[in-house]
Amino acid sequence: MPFDPALSVPGSKLSSWTGLRSPTDPSLTTWYHPATGTMVDYNSRRDTFAEISRGTTRRSAVEKTFGSAIRAADRALRPPTTPAPSPASTAAATARPSSPSGSTPSSSSSAPAGSKIFGYYPRELEKTQQDRIKFSRFKPSPSRTIGGATAGSSTLVTGAVTSRRNGDADGAVILGIQGQIGDSNAVDWSGMTLDPIQIRAAKISLDFMANNPGKDLGQKTNALLGQSMGELKNALASKNKEIQILLAQQAVQAQGLLSRLTGQVANPNLELLFNGPTLRPFNFTFRMTPRDADEAYLIKQIIKFFKKGMAVQGVEGDIFLKSPCIFDIEYQVGASGGRHTSLPKIKTCGLIGCDINYTPDGSYMTINDASNGYPMTCYEMTLRFSELEPVYARDYDDSDTDIGY
Repeated sequence: MPFDPALSVPGSKLSSWTGLRSPTDPSLTTWYHPATGTMVDYNSRRDTFAEISRGTTRRSAVEKTFGSAIRAADRALRPPTTPAPSPASTAAATARPSSPSGSTPSSSSSAPAGSKIFGYYPRELEKTQQDRIKFSRFKPSPSRTIGGATAGSSTLVTGAVTSRRNGDADGAVILGIQGQIGDSNAVDWSGMTLDPIQIRAAKISLDFMANNPGKDLGQKTNALLGQSMGELKNALASKNKEIQILLAQQAVQAQGLLSRLTGQVANPNLELLFNGPTLRPFNFTFRMTPRDADEAYLIKQIIKFFKKGMAVQGVEGDIFLKSPCIFDIEYQVGASGGRHTSLPKIKTCGLIGCDINYTPDGSYMTINDASNGYPMTCYEMTLRFSELEPVYARDYDDSDTDIGY
């Protein structure tokens, strides 16, 4: 009987079919129709059906692997005197899956609520105890507040913006840990100078604020600077030629005048001063080589997961734009699924760059699989993240085994 997808696909008359899930490939289900002997392979990743012809190697392999389940399905169609189907056949019968991965997406114990796993690479990572790195995607967070009341205090304004919160979980991808793991913690220090005239002006300003609390210093700035220059001129200009030249240099903005005429410079009081925190960057490079059609499909979905997540989101009318998704990144121990305490913690990040090399081997090669869009034989994906906020001392704990940030 010819295979007619419009009439024979599982789902239309599911009671007439028995689903036989492949023990090696969860995305592949072979559906068997006992009344006609028809066998159909259903690939849930590509949502495609293919009838298995009689006498082929594939059909022989199915009959050998699922022989008892097929025989049980045959017995189920015989008169009532025939023994009932075996428990094995009942366990083998499954409904047509609706998930692209062929089964309900798995969620690890550490996954945020509602976060499904879009894919694993390598594919067997889902079942092995290999260490891995998990990328969890979140939708743009709600609005934030600046300042606000401080608990236990009458202060109305604080010195910080409220921390950015994650929005709803939007899926996750788990990949094998690659080589060249590293991080770079840095703080912004820079050399700064304070010449004698600036010192004098600063002293006058500080004295003014100490003697006139609550008054507007901004309106007095020019007068104070003029006063400081005048005092310097009156006190020193008549006594020191170098001071005269320095004042002339400041007045006409002639850089290097003092050094040009006297071979001296004003003491710059150079000092390395703390300028602020920095945001840590993280780069990851993953080389993904599909070993079969299903893994090629999976790799394409993983790449799309990151590209879509970093895309700017429009709103109705495009008057405003929403920020892209944000990501939590965690190194995990494969045996337990918990965080790897010997590798660094990473705060919530923005994906600022996603570079894909479609020909990392230096030549153009594709897999001859028209149903999957002729995937490339290898992909190299480089992800560039940056943390959303700096690392502070309060973020570290006193654990002896946790390396922290």
